[in-house]
Amino acid sequence: MNEIAPRPTDQIARGLAYVCQHMDYIRAVTARRPAAQRAALARLADPASRSDALADLETLHRALRSAGDAMGIFGQEGVRGLLHPVGVDQDESEPVLRCPQAHRPCTRFAQPGPGAAPRCELTGSPLALGELRP
Repeated sequence: MNEIAPRPTDQIARGLAYVCQHMDYIRAVTARRPAAQRAALARLADPASRSDALADLETLHRALRSAGDAMGIFGQEGVRGLLHPVGVDQDESEPVLRCPQAHRPCTRFAQPGPGAAPRCELTGSPLALGELRP
């Protein structure tokens, strides 16, 4: 009964992006939870880890849900991240801020705004200016 249901690759990528973007929040929630949940977060935060990302995401999803977060990691399907509203033209070369890890980027990106670029929660490096298209 503890078997993990398969999830599409894009959903796993969005889950990893959510963890990256909300690392401090997830760390605060899991600080009061069992050690296995803290270990799952540590493995996801370690770029060199060879863990089962889906299993760790599911562990954190259940941890957040049981702590009162109604949406957890996977709850806002299609809502988290940069949205393209229906009926609004969007240029594919629009500038965005991307993950600074060129060799293993996550899927997080954001619209540039005034001031300094937000920093990556994993590396502490500022997000890199890029374009919307890959």
